[in-house]
Amino acid sequence: MMRRTRNTECWPGIKKELKQIAASCDACQKTRPRNQKEPLKQHEEGHIVWEKLGLDFFEFRDRHYLIKVDYFSNFIEVEHMICTTSNTIVKLKQQFARYGIPKLIIPDSGPQFTAEKFKEFTKQWNIVHNTSSPGHLHSNGKAESAVKTIKCLMKRTLSAGTYLFEGLLELRNTPRQDVGHSSAQIMFGRPTRSLLPSKANNNNYSDPEFLAPGNSEVTNNAPSPITDKQSITPSGREAETTRPLVELSRSPNLNEFPDSPNLPDQRSAGVHSDTPRCA
Repeated sequence: MMRRTRNTECWPGIKKELKQIAASCDACQKTRPRNQKEPLKQHEEGHIVWEKLGLDFFEFRDRHYLIKVDYFSNFIEVEHMICTTSNTIVKLKQQFARYGIPKLIIPDSGPQFTAEKFKEFTKQWNIVHNTSSPGHLHSNGKAESAVKTIKCLMKRTLSAGTYLFEGLLELRNTPRQDVGHSSAQIMFGRPTRSLLPSKANNNNYSDPEFLAPGNSEVTNNAPSPITDKQSITPSGREAETTRPLVELSRSPNLNEFPDSPNLPDQRSAGVHSDTPRCA
């Protein structure tokens, strides 16, 4: 529009006035291209195992499942849910009794996790409860990735005529490509015994010298490569299709409205707390 106008008319302030006309045009605003996406802000992976969990529900062959994934180790737990409302808290208490109470859980914004009863449960158990952004699945990407993995595992075990938990056992014992240790090794400090023959089945991992800090190759070597390689940088495709938003400067006119809420500097692609928003 600017290039076309320069060939016909010109007066002082034409650029500013044309921008105002375009901004007030409903048709122009409805058909304008979408804003370029901002690079995704990665979650912190935590510092110890079972400190930060991602939770999600999924459905497979008309059956509902609850999945829990540890951010630090990628250790996955999956359970069949007969009832997805009243039984959720009971299942979580059973898991926390086995592995301990996490400091932070990140579920989606489903009704099971936003109910007052669930909020009371997290408050009583001293758990920080942050829900992912509604309609933005990437903000709970760890749980979504775990759901994809388990669904694929379910399809394969069903096709092969084996049990899901046999596949889950081997999945937990499979070394990760980024750190070279399996999720079971990072979670427990040792591999778990499985049906496949391996060195882990022949070693005595109950020896205190093996599990002692500094003597175990797992506990001695795992923290450094895990924390280094989990600090993810944007991929090539993401770097090409996203750009950081320009930080907004506070307008002097905002000082005239002291009662107005403070606007955020940037859109966050991460999680938000479960504090209710004002209408």
